[in-house]
Amino acid sequence: MEFNQSEFEKNLLRRSNDSSDPSVSDRKVDANSIYIKDADDVPINTYEGETPRDRAAKLAAWEAQKGKKPAKSTGKASDKADKPKRRVPKSVIYISCVIAASLLLTIISWLAIRDCFAFHNKVSEDIPIVVEDGEGLSTITGKLSDADIIDFPFAFRLYYSLIKKNTQVQYGTHYFKKGDDYDTILRKLSEATESRETAEFLVTEGKTQKDVISIISNAGYATRADLTEAINFTQFDDFRFLKELPERSARLEGYLFPAKYEIYAGESATSIIIRMLKKFDSVFDDLMYERAEQLGMTVDEVITLASIIQAEAGSEDEMPNVSSVFHNRLKNPSFGYLQSCATVQYTMTERKDVLTRADIAVDNKYNTYKYPGLPQGPICNPGLAAIEAALYPADTDYYYFVSDGKGTNVFSRTYAEHTKAKNTYIKDGQFISGTDITDSDD
Repeated sequence: MEFNQSEFEKNLLRRSNDSSDPSVSDRKVDANSIYIKDADDVPINTYEGETPRDRAAKLAAWEAQKGKKPAKSTGKASDKADKPKRRVPKSVIYISCVIAASLLLTIISWLAIRDCFAFHNKVSEDIPIVVEDGEGLSTITGKLSDADIIDFPFAFRLYYSLIKKNTQVQYGTHYFKKGDDYDTILRKLSEATESRETAEFLVTEGKTQKDVISIISNAGYATRADLTEAINFTQFDDFRFLKELPERSARLEGYLFPAKYEIYAGESATSIIIRMLKKFDSVFDDLMYERAEQLGMTVDEVITLASIIQAEAGSEDEMPNVSSVFHNRLKNPSFGYLQSCATVQYTMTERKDVLTRADIAVDNKYNTYKYPGLPQGPICNPGLAAIEAALYPADTDYYYFVSDGKGTNVFSRTYAEHTKAKNTYIKDGQFISGTDITDSDD
């Protein structure tokens, strides 16, 4: 469009004063904006006191910008290009920082108080801390912290300085629990030390949880009631293998590891049980966790299978073969049942030397003749050899075995082989152990 300034001035004056002009009839013409009509509406910002000639000159300047046109003004303050950004008041920032710092201080204070008064669920066996001659509070505090007896060394030192600064620490070996509060810890540190009498007990492979309780209580180290309470109600949060266990009557069956234990005279029932769980934890290492995952099994399933192997095998040498029978059955859809005689024995009030078909008909979730797959949980506390056999079965085609009555098992690949073995070793409708005896007489 070729621009004619004189003609524009006339048109501008006419359109500014003539509201009947259809090109501006729908627009408000005020002291801030005037619109003209060409290919597009072009806004021209005006100011009070400007002449039409000044306005025409402005338009000429706009046209000289190679077709660039400014955005239409809405008349709002937000359209001003030089509007400064709003800043957050310093008072708001200050208040926010104070609130955040106060919240953090509150959390830290609560954790320190919780540690001071032992408001937590930590439980443990007696932990020995040796205080050497000449060691100061800082060194002793470090030892307590390293043993996880206290969580806040600074809070412990502050408690000692403000409240118990007159405590005289005795050198020697002191015994603490993770549940001890600061007052108890300092009291123990102030007591004269002396050698503690120890005692021993032995748990062999294949013992049940009930058997373990009897062994310890019969030796006089803890009462049956205290041991049962410790097993059923203690929160053993430090042991990952116990997390997410299903509810069952024998809570720690399979995890009271068979070994020889040395305990202190007067040690609590909870402390004794924790010793046994720690032993299991030291045996079932990271490689075993990885292997269980490779097999697609949980730790509890591995220990359940290991407990059956422990109960069924006549010796450690044949444990891998026994394991292969159960692994083959678990992997083969046509074998839905493990049919382990040892699982039937576990359901009985008193163990029998021999079983009948009537015995295997008992309706119990541990009865693998009645229910497919692994039983509800372990049936005893297996040893290392049985656990390793459960994780690394022999590579065989065995699906059956039967006890020969002399401490070993006879393995079979087919049912025909197994039937022949049963006829040889099962007498008068009775059998000692093995798999699949459903065709025996009562």
